[in-house]
Amino acid sequence: MPRISSHTSRVATFAVTCIALLAALWGLAGGPVLAETATMDWAQALQATVPVLQHPRGQRWPLMLWRQGGHAPRSGAEIRLFLDRGLVPHIRLTPEQIPAARALMAAGAPVIALETRGGLWPYDLAGATADSLIPGDLEGWRLATDDLRQRLARFRQAGIVIDAFWLDLEGGPHAADPARLRADPRRQRGLPAAVLEHPRRLREHLRQLWIQLLSAHVAAPIREFYPDASVTNWVVTLSSRQRPVRDWLGRSHPPLGPTLFTATTPLAYGVDTAYLHRWPAGQEPTPAAVDRFFLHLLLEQVSANQWNLQRQAPHLQAIPWVARRVVEHPDHPTPAMGRPAFREALRHLWLRGVDAMQIFNPPEMVGDQTALDQVADAVAVLDELLAHRDFLDRGTPLTLDHPGPTEATPLWSGLELDGRCLIRIFLPPGVPAPADLPLPDGHRLSLPPLSPGGTTLVLDRRT
Repeated sequence: MPRISSHTSRVATFAVTCIALLAALWGLAGGPVLAETATMDWAQALQATVPVLQHPRGQRWPLMLWRQGGHAPRSGAEIRLFLDRGLVPHIRLTPEQIPAARALMAAGAPVIALETRGGLWPYDLAGATADSLIPGDLEGWRLATDDLRQRLARFRQAGIVIDAFWLDLEGGPHAADPARLRADPRRQRGLPAAVLEHPRRLREHLRQLWIQLLSAHVAAPIREFYPDASVTNWVVTLSSRQRPVRDWLGRSHPPLGPTLFTATTPLAYGVDTAYLHRWPAGQEPTPAAVDRFFLHLLLEQVSANQWNLQRQAPHLQAIPWVARRVVEHPDHPTPAMGRPAFREALRHLWLRGVDAMQIFNPPEMVGDQTALDQVADAVAVLDELLAHRDFLDRGTPLTLDHPGPTEATPLWSGLELDGRCLIRIFLPPGVPAPADLPLPDGHRLSLPPLSPGGTTLVLDRRT
C-alpha cells in the first residue's frame, strides 16, 4: 500500500543531496526545503486570466498560493495586482526575505510566512537517518527551535510585522516507520510500551507526539516574537472519537485537541491517493460518480474539524489547503473532479465556516493550465460569496453533514445570521428536491421549488 506522501515528498531526495546549499541558505543544515520553480510568470498569468474582485474583501485574509512565481521583492503595483484578485504573495522565513516582507508592508498587504520542511526534519539536524531515527530523541527539535528563534529575531529587529505563519512542516515523529520501530528496541527510547504493542496505537501516538512537538518547538517561539500572529501548520486539526478527522486512506486521526496554534489546517484535496485506496471496487468512474467521490473528500476533513472546533475550541480558526487535482502517483492514472464540482465544493467550504484558504497549485504536478484554473476558480467563488460578506464574517454554520462518497443525495451548507440563512444546495441530476432542511435547533427551513444543479438562497427563518 503506497505511503501517503506530502507536498514536499517529490523533492525530498533532491533536497537532501543539496544539504550543503541549504545549510548556507538557512544557517543550519535542516530538512528538505521545497524551492519555488518558475514554470510561468504568475503575475502575468493572473493579470491575463483572473478578473479582479467585484466585492470588497474587507478585513478577511486574502487567498494564499503555494506557487506564486518566486520570492523576489515585488513592486507595489505587482502586489496590488495580487490583492485586487483577493490573493497575496507569501514570504519564506529567511533573512534574505526581509526586503520582500518590507515591500508587502508598504503595499498594505498582510505578511504571511510559508515555511516548508519534510523528510526526517528536524531529527536530521542531530544527525539522524532513516535507519537511526528515534522519535523520542528531541535534540533535533531543540536545534530547530534555536534556529527558528534566530530567524524570528532578525525579522523583528528589521521592523517586520509578520501577520501569519501558515507553515508546511511535515517531518517529525510520523516520518518514522512504525513497523521498523516495533522491530528495533534501540529506537523505542521515550515511547510508551503500551503503544508499541499495537500498530494502530503506535501510528496514532506518533501523530499526537508530532502535533505536540510542533506546538512546543514551533508555535511557542513564534508566539513569543509575534503574539498576535495567526499560526498553523499542514494538517493541524482537531479530531475526536465521536467525529474523527480521516486521512486519505480513510483512517481516523487520533483525538487531537487545542495546542498553541491559533488556527487549524485541514486538507480539501482532490488527491489521487484517496481515489486509488477508497474508490469502490467494481464501480464505474463516470464523471458524475467521480464528482460525488471528490465532493465528499473535499468536505470530509473540513467538516469533521469544524465539528470538533465547535465543541472543543470555537476560538480557533480553520484555514484549509484546497486543490481540485493533486497527483502523487503519476504512474497510476486517475480521473479528476470537474471544475464545476470543485467550485461547488469551495462554496460549501466557505458556508461551513472556514476563515481563509490556501491554494495548492503546483504546475509541476498538474500542469500550468490546471494550476491556474484552480486559482481562478477559488477567486471566482470567493468573489461570489463576498456579496454576502456579513454571513462569512459573523454567521454560524447550519450543518456539518454531507453525503457519502457514493450517495446521490442533496448536498447543502449554510450560515445563519440574525435569523437569516444563507443556503447553498446542490441537487445531482435526477435527485428530487427536498421541501425543507433541518436546522440545528430542531426546526425546519422551508425551501422554494429548486432546479437541478446548485442554487444559493437567502431565507428568513422567522417567516
